[in-house]
Amino acid sequence: MLIRLLLLSILIPCISYGQHSCKQGKMMRSFTKSSAEDNMRSDTIDVLNYHIDLEITNFSGRKIEGFCAVKFTPKMNNVGAISLDLLGMTIDSVMQNGAKLSYQYQSPLLKVSLDGQYNIIDTTEIQIFYNGQVYPEAAGFGGFHFQGGYAYSIGVGFQTSPHNYGRSWFPCFDNFKERSTYSFDIKTPNGMVATCNGELLERGSTSSGLIYNRWELKEEIPTYLACVAVSDYKTLSSTHDGIEGDILIELYAQAKDTNAVKNGFSKLGSAIDAYEKAFGPYQWNKVGYSMVPLGGGAMEHATNIAFPISGIGNETLMAHELAHSWWGNLATCHQAEEMWINEGMATYSEAIFLEHEYGREAYEEEIELIHREVVRYPHHVEGGYWALDSVPEQYTYGSHVYRKGASIAHSLRGYLGDELFFSGLSEFLANHKFDDVSSQEMMTELSAITGVDLTDFFQDWVMKPGFAQFETRSFTVTPTAGNYDVNLVIGQKIKGSPSYHNNVPLDVTFMDANWNQHTERIVMSGKEMSFDFNIPINPVYATVDFNNLISDAITEDKLVIKGNTFKQLKNSSLSIIVRNVVDSAFVRIEHMWMAPDSIKDENSKIQISSSRYIRIDGVIPESFDATLRLNYDARESSGGDIGWLDNDLLGETMDTLKLLYRKSTLEDWKEFPYYQPALIGPQRLFGVMLVDSVLAGEYTLGKVKTDPNGINDLSRNSDDGLVVYPNPNGGSFYINVDRVAKQPELLRIYNTSGQLVHTAVVPQGGKTHEVKTELKSGVYFLHVEGFESKKLFIE
Repeated sequence: MLIRLLLLSILIPCISYGQHSCKQGKMMRSFTKSSAEDNMRSDTIDVLNYHIDLEITNFSGRKIEGFCAVKFTPKMNNVGAISLDLLGMTIDSVMQNGAKLSYQYQSPLLKVSLDGQYNIIDTTEIQIFYNGQVYPEAAGFGGFHFQGGYAYSIGVGFQTSPHNYGRSWFPCFDNFKERSTYSFDIKTPNGMVATCNGELLERGSTSSGLIYNRWELKEEIPTYLACVAVSDYKTLSSTHDGIEGDILIELYAQAKDTNAVKNGFSKLGSAIDAYEKAFGPYQWNKVGYSMVPLGGGAMEHATNIAFPISGIGNETLMAHELAHSWWGNLATCHQAEEMWINEGMATYSEAIFLEHEYGREAYEEEIELIHREVVRYPHHVEGGYWALDSVPEQYTYGSHVYRKGASIAHSLRGYLGDELFFSGLSEFLANHKFDDVSSQEMMTELSAITGVDLTDFFQDWVMKPGFAQFETRSFTVTPTAGNYDVNLVIGQKIKGSPSYHNNVPLDVTFMDANWNQHTERIVMSGKEMSFDFNIPINPVYATVDFNNLISDAITEDKLVIKGNTFKQLKNSSLSIIVRNVVDSAFVRIEHMWMAPDSIKDENSKIQISSSRYIRIDGVIPESFDATLRLNYDARESSGGDIGWLDNDLLGETMDTLKLLYRKSTLEDWKEFPYYQPALIGPQRLFGVMLVDSVLAGEYTLGKVKTDPNGINDLSRNSDDGLVVYPNPNGGSFYINVDRVAKQPELLRIYNTSGQLVHTAVVPQGGKTHEVKTELKSGVYFLHVEGFESKKLFIE
């Protein structure tokens, strides 16, 4: 079931991702009943089959009527009653073995006294005759819909507890655990037909002029996956060559929509191929989609997906719902708190489809989009950081489940590598087809299947909230016997997590001045670790997880720059304008969604950000000259890439909002000399930092601390006292220092990579001094302690 959060206006404050949007709203319902409680009946009684026999003819009155036969066997001895869920109906009678039974009914609970005591070896059946009006749930998604020329069920309710919504149209054990076979006998008005799960056995006319539709599903499914859809459907039938033979495809649509459906589902066969290759053979009797006028999203009813007419042509929506044939329908989460197994894996499968159809780049773009949303929004709009296997019920269909679940599935692929990842999941699904599964079972069994101990992966990424982040702290290089000894220090930070992650496999990539790469794999645990390597290249750049195989709390952009250019970078939340570069530059910009290291200077009058920082590095020539527009955004309402960047610095003014910089993790944060805040939003909630003269290093935002009276106590240093001329120059120039030094001072010149390339002494007691260098042409930065740095142009 794909909702992309556009249907969650009842559940969470408004948020939209990509092309979707929603209206402002909040979840007001209190959820109290746990999935464990809902599953308890399934430990006592095993429902074998539901036979649903209904007339769905009263469209104006929104009524259904008929009976449901429930066939079951006890799992313990001396069972004399059964309790079923049924919402808002009138019970006409309950029968067993031709006799009426006594019952108590207070919607949604129907308690039936059986005609005797039944034991484990027994099988019996009761028939519940009922009628009543049916409606969608208050959130507008789940329940039973009469809409125009359609009547259809949607098996999940976002605003209901529990979320299973089979009870909206038939009596059942409404939980994720109980699985049963189904048969249907649906009577519809003349000219209309019914589609249901499974195989159409017979369709014809009754003596009263109605159409009867008899369907059977032999595979066992939970109640929320049972369905019916009624309209004047035409059937578009075809077959697809699957791993285990032909797969029947049936698309049901009104005549006016059939051409659009043919075109809009043209990639369905490719999606089947992608998922069979990734997760194993298709296990159902057909692939089916019924077009319905659902306002948004879709519902993955087994073999008969309810698909919105407005979504025809949406390839990823089509692919998401098909993926549930493996994740959700074939293997179902044991309880709602583990919905990531259904929805996170199906969302991740969208990227698998895109990779199969359009290549690896399309996969990576989708994963980047998902992960950018995951690190930015969910903890703000869903009340904090949640572990994937214990998401609260009100956020069952929220962004932690869908988007973070997908992002963590990508990390599992990074841990295992492609071969073990896909073969392991395929075998796991084969072992659990038509079964419910838990996160714990996945951890244990995938470890056994793949031969890789995944305990730490599941404990850290699935069973704990929050994120880890891994970064290069420092590295040193020593030439030795034609190779190079490298010592590399890797650090880990955590956000929203109770502890550091352990045994994380990470690729470390080294790059030399000619962009040649060498990669080593490490295993990282704890706050910081040091690693030694002997490699065949002389590295000028070293980084962790260069290919983004692990979804830690970083989003990034890699740029190959060969001339003047402008790039707007969503992953980094900034824009870069390159004004000059000789030859080319490789620039990597990492957006670290963590609090930066604190300011070491205890006397600093700046409060540093607690939410993020930017790292710019790579292989950057001295000629590189660029500016940045670094976004500042403290808004709380979200849409697209808006809001939730700097809420800890809410509402600061141009005078108090500061840009901080350090060349490396070994240095302290200082105010960057070349920038100007431009706060353009109302209430000073958003704007940009106009950053001139980009240097390699780390950047973050801060704000001026206030004294006890609330008065700002920091202003930017003036640069009137230091003059450089001529500028540009050929390497020799003069500086004018507007003060008399009490002792000789040191002048330092840095290149755009932040490397110290020249030093000179400013003599004691003078003002004007000549400086001679042998620097190559390019852009440099001149620094004298106590003054703002100056940009230096060498021609």
